[in-house]
Amino acid sequence: MLAAAGSSDLAEAVKRYLDDVGMEIELDMADQGRFQTAAWREGWDGLCLFSSGSDPDPLMVILVMFGPHPMNLVAGFYRSPELLSEGEEALQQFDLAGKKLYAKKLVRQIADEVALVPLYEMSMGYIIKPYVHTTYGREMSVARRTYNEWMDPH
Repeated sequence: MLAAAGSSDLAEAVKRYLDDVGMEIELDMADQGRFQTAAWREGWDGLCLFSSGSDPDPLMVILVMFGPHPMNLVAGFYRSPELLSEGEEALQQFDLAGKKLYAKKLVRQIADEVALVPLYEMSMGYIIKPYVHTTYGREMSVARRTYNEWMDPH
């Protein structure tokens, strides 16, 4: 499993979990240059351990990362014809019900293909009070403009 140097504790934990279920893997702890080149440009064989941001709009994250016109190209991520077709249909959803339906369809497609296996999510808390001005919940959290956030005196 390809993993970035500096994430050895996480990589060792994942390896142990996989070993426990009978999937023996070798760790390939790559320096940042080799890891980033593999993740974003050249791809990799087998497993790759990397982190990704989340978003208040799950459909947006799926489409930005794994949809038919991704904004960040994870080089080794396989996009099946079915996933691409579902993604094109998802892009035509403008109401909440349609977005929810297609978020579920895309998550199911990705899971059925075992193209991506989420391991954990780190919860974060935001103080949302009238005196807090934030873009959280209104724009993608992996590319938020935090310079537009501030607190009034309180």
